[in-house]
Amino acid sequence: MVRKQSRILNTVPPIKSDDFRLIKGIGAVLAARLYDAGVCTYKQLAFLSPAKLAEMVTGLSVKQISKQDWIGQARKLASRKSSSKTSKRATLNKAVHQHYENFTVEFLVNEKHAVRRTRVAHIQSGDADTWAGWEAKQLVNFLARHTGVRMPVERPEKRAYQAVLNQDVEIRDSELQPTEPEIRPSPPPYTASAGYEIPVKETATPVLQFPAAAPQASTLRIRKLEVLTPSSDHPVNFLRQDQPYLVRLALDLTGVNDPGDLPLIYKASVFARQLGGTRHSLGEVFSTPNFSKSVNLDIHGIGLPPGTYRLEAFAEIRYDEVKSGPTGSLKGGLLQVR
Repeated sequence: MVRKQSRILNTVPPIKSDDFRLIKGIGAVLAARLYDAGVCTYKQLAFLSPAKLAEMVTGLSVKQISKQDWIGQARKLASRKSSSKTSKRATLNKAVHQHYENFTVEFLVNEKHAVRRTRVAHIQSGDADTWAGWEAKQLVNFLARHTGVRMPVERPEKRAYQAVLNQDVEIRDSELQPTEPEIRPSPPPYTASAGYEIPVKETATPVLQFPAAAPQASTLRIRKLEVLTPSSDHPVNFLRQDQPYLVRLALDLTGVNDPGDLPLIYKASVFARQLGGTRHSLGEVFSTPNFSKSVNLDIHGIGLPPGTYRLEAFAEIRYDEVKSGPTGSLKGGLLQVR
């Protein structure tokens, strides 16, 4: 007798999937069909319509999905799961008060031990930057951007005062202690026939000169951070995984000094940090528009896996390829990719 082999449906859920059997009306067989169709989480199911779900999974009807309210049940479970993750994350943050941020810094040094080029990279995010020469402010800004540390700012007046204190002024002991006036005999009256002049001893008096105060540092502010689609100029909060989009930064330059005829180089970088996950670099842009109190910079973003993200932006102005200027950063709203 030939034994017929029965085909057993694979019901092993994929990694990082939700248990659809908690939804009333969905058993192991229907859960496996949803996994095979690419629907693996409550959040994915909650964003689908009954018609779309019936189109994706064979053997389902819109009436069945709507009657048993699979979408509504999925929304409740997704909300409950999100609240649980937030509570666990808050507990974890309270328990862990410190962590390491890792960087690599490389210098290209010539035979005279002068720095020709600097390269710094953030290990956790993979973000890196390179510039010519040694720029302490550029390096500090990069480290501060990836650690969230607020660097102390030294006031220009304090630097000017300290420069005066550091001046090497020679003061003789005779100028510090009072002395008895020296009594000398009066010289004979000067006449043309005498043929001599009264000698006059000139002494240099040290003078403290305060350097001119440095101009107030200009400030750059990112006013808006928005996600736009090619078909609309209105900002969006939801995107399909394969949908093209761009990120627009609105820079406020009212606090930036007018450079006159000096050309400015605008540089901006945008990141998307997945809630409870990793940080993705969406791209960066270099632009040289004319100076204005308001400048828009557009970055064409890369595709992101499904999830919820918090947008972050960093912008700076350079007066040339070496000399850096004011910087600004902003954390934007949430972006849902499905």
